[in-house]
Amino acid sequence: MAYGITNKAKFKDDNGIYYEVHILKDGYTGSSSEFNVGGDGFKLSWKGRGANIDSPIHSSEITFDFILRDNDDRNRILDMYQRKEGDYIARIYMNNSGTESNFEAITPIGRFWTGVIILNESILEDVDYPLTF
Repeated sequence: MAYGITNKAKFKDDNGIYYEVHILKDGYTGSSSEFNVGGDGFKLSWKGRGANIDSPIHSSEITFDFILRDNDDRNRILDMYQRKEGDYIARIYMNNSGTESNFEAITPIGRFWTGVIILNESILEDVDYPLTF
């Protein structure tokens, strides 16, 4: 599987840490477009707390709002619905040095989180743009 970046969002949190969220699609070779995340950026939750603190692998999940600006953004989401699980992944980069970075150039260093995008609990409403998804 070779993933290509379809969308990117950059933001800085209240602590001055820069983040970049990438949405990647398996087999994608086109250009990427910018998107906006909601005001919270993303939310990270860890699963299995207290089970075995020494375990090197803990399951986790992130959630974030994708602000749809136009039909191109809507079509991207509709394509995600039609694909099988694993065709789209999200990757988050972090830079806590207080400067914005070219995260694509420093991979895999700076990778904060990577996981499969699952839309099974998401609803795409038919309302005017901008639309929070």
